[in-house]
Amino acid sequence: GHSGAFFDPLRNGEGTFVENLGNGFATIYTFTYRPDGSGPAWFIGVGEVSGNQVVIDENLRPSGTSFGDGFNANDIVLNPAGSMSMIVPDCSMGVPGGVTAFTGDEDSGYEGLLARSVRVSKIVRCVDEGESANAGLSGSWFDPARNGEGLIVQWLDFGDVLAIFFTYDENGDQMWMIGQGTPTGKSVTMDALYPASGTQWGSGFVPGDISLQTWGTFELTWTECGKMTFAYNGQVGTYGSATRDYIRLSTLAGTECPQFLEVE
Repeated sequence: GHSGAFFDPLRNGEGTFVENLGNGFATIYTFTYRPDGSGPAWFIGVGEVSGNQVVIDENLRPSGTSFGDGFNANDIVLNPAGSMSMIVPDCSMGVPGGVTAFTGDEDSGYEGLLARSVRVSKIVRCVDEGESANAGLSGSWFDPARNGEGLIVQWLDFGDVLAIFFTYDENGDQMWMIGQGTPTGKSVTMDALYPASGTQWGSGFVPGDISLQTWGTFELTWTECGKMTFAYNGQVGTYGSATRDYIRLSTLAGTECPQFLEVE
């Protein structure tokens, strides 16, 4: 029940996606902005669950490649982005929420930060009230030939699908796009938004400077529990369109693979 998306209401426009992996481990993705205000940024870290908190010793900030045909996994450098911890007072994580602390990495301009963590999305409910029949399709997905970018998918408790694509822009800087849609069966098409203008990490963060605008569309289709087709159609710049075959990278605790109809 602890998996989901979280944010600080005073810092609307950035947040964390938490994946409770079970066995005492969790992955946390942080979606935010660069210290100099030049665009979006994202970190990833895997940490241990200790009591009521998740502790990540090292967040990583990948860089070094570009979007689409220019992508080369061998060029990616995993830059340090400091450590973090998330304190979880309860599963509901309503206002005032938990506390997330980042040490930051001063060498790259990321100062330390203390923020609230209030729940935005639910996948498996905290109380045994049921969830989406396809909750087991939630998790992280990627193309092994394009290791270093991927998709986080959440089949929400009320049936919609939330997805965020972590990748790079045409200039080789970090980029993310986010969308939400109502599925038909085990397929969903959604409008994807991106930060056309943003703000700064840390104390320079100004929510009013963020402008999320339409980037294009995502189409996600599952043929089995561990395989997904991800098609995108970018409508800004030269992002273009493509279809990728993705496989599962993570499975969320408390979820099970849904049933698929057998094709005769």
